[in-house]
Amino acid sequence: MDWEFGFAPVGVFGFVILIVLIGSLFSYLKTRSAHETIRTLAASGRDIDPSLLRGLETEGGSGWQGFLTGGTITLAVAVALVIFGQQLGTITGDDEVGPVFRAVAVFPGLIGAALLLMGLISAIAGRGRGADNG
Repeated sequence: MDWEFGFAPVGVFGFVILIVLIGSLFSYLKTRSAHETIRTLAASGRDIDPSLLRGLETEGGSGWQGFLTGGTITLAVAVALVIFGQQLGTITGDDEVGPVFRAVAVFPGLIGAALLLMGLISAIAGRGRGADNG
């Protein structure tokens, strides 16, 4: 069996990793900037706006909206992988490409489903706490 290894798969997955790393870097820089602003305000003795502090709490997307957003995006990536693999298999005439991409799409698909489930659970639990407190 003749195995030809091209660097296209490494490039595709490397590009995805690079996109995630760049997004994480900009998120980190934004949070660091907000922390620096709060530090400067505290050092100068000025009042800190409560909305600035609330923005830091939700910056990481830790609420149920963050779970739902992340789950939706991750499921969209899984669907895109399936469609891309199917089209690539059709174009190249290779019947093994589609199933490989479907297998790869299972990972982000299950992660997306778990995020959506956690978002729904968090939303329901948050409403229950809100009703008790209000």
